[in-house]
Amino acid sequence: MQCSRVDESLPPTAMVALIYPSFLLTGFLASGACLICETCISPGERCSGLPHPCSPHEDTCLTVIGMNSLSGESTETLKACITAASCYAGFISVTTNAGLHMESVSSCCQYDLCNRWDLNLPPKNGTSNGLECPVCFIFGSGHCEETESLKCVGLANHCITVSGTLNAGLQL
Repeated sequence: MQCSRVDESLPPTAMVALIYPSFLLTGFLASGACLICETCISPGERCSGLPHPCSPHEDTCLTVIGMNSLSGESTETLKACITAASCYAGFISVTTNAGLHMESVSSCCQYDLCNRWDLNLPPKNGTSNGLECPVCFIFGSGHCEETESLKCVGLANHCITVSGTLNAGLQL
């Protein structure tokens, strides 16, 4: 696989003049034209895989560790190629009144094998911070009334409203 771009605005004679030197440099440049990321998916907070050349439109390496308590507490790690526009770096944590807790930490970088290092989920902080959010969470229903409130802990500093279908696990 080779990632390249041809400038079609050059006149044909200039293109011919560039062809011969380009063949000489192809061996040196072709291997470095695409971003190379470590790719893997694994249970737990660690994951290691083989270097993988990204497709030409993927310009970012992603590492994400996600934990959810949907069916017991499970953690999964993913390393992959992605577009910069699709990559969110940082920490996200969501807790519901049904005792469901999900959190993830992710990192985005843009040089070869920059995602080979491990990330760690931050330590749990159960200290109430004074924020309370109206909550409603019902399995198998698209409707519920906010009748309870949830005391937020640690760095949780926003109340959110989410509606939809919840699937456990990471998908590529």
